[in-house]
Amino acid sequence: MHKLEYFLLRFIYSVFSYLPFPVARHFANGLAFIVSRWLPYRKKIIIENMSRIYGEEWPRPQKEFLRETYRHFIYLWIELMQTPKLTPDTFKERIKVKNVEVLQEALAEGKGVLLMSGHLGNFEWINSGISLMRFPFAGITKKQSNPYINKFVTDLREKWGSTIIHTKEGMREGLRFLKKGGILGLAADQYAGPGGVTVNMFGLATKTFAGPAVFHLRTGAPFIFIAAERTAYGRFTFHFERMDCGQYDELNDQNIARIMQCYNDYMEKWIRRFPEQYFWTHRKWKNLSSPESETTG
Repeated sequence: MHKLEYFLLRFIYSVFSYLPFPVARHFANGLAFIVSRWLPYRKKIIIENMSRIYGEEWPRPQKEFLRETYRHFIYLWIELMQTPKLTPDTFKERIKVKNVEVLQEALAEGKGVLLMSGHLGNFEWINSGISLMRFPFAGITKKQSNPYINKFVTDLREKWGSTIIHTKEGMREGLRFLKKGGILGLAADQYAGPGGVTVNMFGLATKTFAGPAVFHLRTGAPFIFIAAERTAYGRFTFHFERMDCGQYDELNDQNIARIMQCYNDYMEKWIRRFPEQYFWTHRKWKNLSSPESETTG
């Protein structure tokens, strides 16, 4: 089964990696229409998450918002297949960069940088984009269960010089990379399970991962937030912002919780700017009962 999944992925990749961006966009629009109309992936979860936050006052009418969310979802994965077309020559055309000086200033401190993001915009192109900007970058990510697909995706993500560190070796290799003065990319916006750190996001309690705070407290590496905002198919703006999370020295649960709350506050702020570009298919609030039971219970 693993090989069959891999060969299917390779076939899709062989098609889209060579298509011009405009042609791929037309195909993506057609596929997005099919998915939103007849194959609405995790629609119930999306509605549940949005209803928790916005009630009946969604940023846009529900049908329109769902359509835009699915289109973004399809765009993202087809763009991943087109990563080879993001080259030093096409980078400036495809990606605009705002406030990169805050990243340069943080690097100059000599402690490495913790580049924080989440499943917002095209997070898959962040590693390639940062590498094409000639910065030393490593991203920590979960290993795929299919070993063939894991190697394929890792090679794709490392195409322009990024280093991929899998979570099992994340703390050890991440600390080593930071001590060399590199940029360590982290996303901590998924539900971390009962053992995670309790924080609030959109006014709702959830569990988040402690890793970014531990890296910071052990190295002093500054936090920079990056949001990869989609402006069109295959076109993005990278927004850089220095995260002001206070000064903490001691590695303890209280400081970890404060830092991770700070990260979630920045994450929430950027999600509110372009909410249709977030992965609402995640069960971010698994610790809470469904909105329906909260209402009727």
